[in-house]
Amino acid sequence: MPHLVKMGNRDRLSEDNRALEALTRSVLPLAKEIRALHEKACAAYAPMVEQACAGNLSRSELSHLLDGMLDFAGASKMLAMYKRVLRRYLYVYPETVYGYVMAWREMYDADDEVASDSDPA
Repeated sequence: MPHLVKMGNRDRLSEDNRALEALTRSVLPLAKEIRALHEKACAAYAPMVEQACAGNLSRSELSHLLDGMLDFAGASKMLAMYKRVLRRYLYVYPETVYGYVMAWREMYDADDEVASDSDPA
């Protein structure tokens, strides 16, 4: 990086902007891939969620389903499906559901304070 002897605020801002633009260009393809992966996961899990909510899963089947969904539950579509399954099994396996609510909070809740619109259940 060239050394500027006298660097004004405008020069510094322009250098920062160039660095930010370069970073954005390098991260954008990765972000698009992540979004596509989340969309594929939602499409793959949708029929499983329908089946789980229409029937009765064993505790181990429920755990297996929620383990997979948890990896993608930071995305709003998957979170909605995750909540649906949790609500369906809340009174069937309350301890299991509680564990997955807490797992979601640990993975995705930025603050110790939980916002009511972000709760998984």
